[in-house]
Amino acid sequence: IIHLHWINQGMLSLGNIRKILQSGKPVVWTMHDVWQLTAICHYAHECRRFTEQCGNCPFLRFPHDGDLSRKVFLKKQEILRDAHVRFVAVSHWLQDEALQSTLLRDCDVSVVPNVLSLSRFQLFPRDESRHRLGIKCRYVVMYGAARIDNPIKGFGYLCDALRHIIDTGKIAKDDLCLLLFGGIKDNTILQQVPVPYIYNGYVEGDDNLSMMYSAANCVVSSSLYETFGQTLIEALACGCLPVTFDNSGQTDIVRHQENGYLARWKDPVSLAEGILWASLDNHIDRESLRSEVIDRYSENVVAQQYISIYKSLKQ
Repeated sequence: IIHLHWINQGMLSLGNIRKILQSGKPVVWTMHDVWQLTAICHYAHECRRFTEQCGNCPFLRFPHDGDLSRKVFLKKQEILRDAHVRFVAVSHWLQDEALQSTLLRDCDVSVVPNVLSLSRFQLFPRDESRHRLGIKCRYVVMYGAARIDNPIKGFGYLCDALRHIIDTGKIAKDDLCLLLFGGIKDNTILQQVPVPYIYNGYVEGDDNLSMMYSAANCVVSSSLYETFGQTLIEALACGCLPVTFDNSGQTDIVRHQENGYLARWKDPVSLAEGILWASLDNHIDRESLRSEVIDRYSENVVAQQYISIYKSLKQ
């Protein structure tokens, strides 16, 4: 069995993929974004051209009917036409997108979530975590991304939500701080933050990241699109409530006002309400949050789901 995951940025060409699919071996292909079901993009944003035929691509500088997206779409269509591939989506939202696409609507698409190494993410006492991190404010909101200033991550919505909380007097400015980690290309984006913040850059060491999650009242993912939402399960494993938009893969992880908060899409006021719910109003047991991650996303649980798929291919 050949199992493909993320194979872009020069790892495999379409020609290489054709050879793999024609090898005669069973192929499983896990989708971590929408590249398999579109021509050239990893996130389609609000474009639905992939449900017909790509072309006139809004992400190209000079879009037209026969542009690069149409050419790649037709080549992918040819490669997949007689291929026997079991596609795996990491969320039901991504599965639904795949089954609406022209390229994959006739394919088998299963759902298996991302895995989390529970040994890497531990639950620490909140007071101890804040003391070790030097955090003195009463309420802590955490936010992280590989690129914080990537527009798709929606950092501006988080800043607007925090500003709304301060402006309405729900939490005093000095009582609220933002704990940030990840990369930033343009540091001027931090000028948008309306509350005290601590920016840790890329965090090395699993205990350090676990300590940050454990210190926070909630972690916010204001991404416009997420095929899954890995930071959300990392946070849950550390007893930290996730607050995110109710629009894509995050909905597999978060049950509204049970183990987190699903805010209305692109609505900073709704996002603010989620932060307030997580910070002021809930009495959810932190150990129960971690237990659910163990039951749904631990190595053994996810591995068994893939083993079942492998066995079905050998029958």
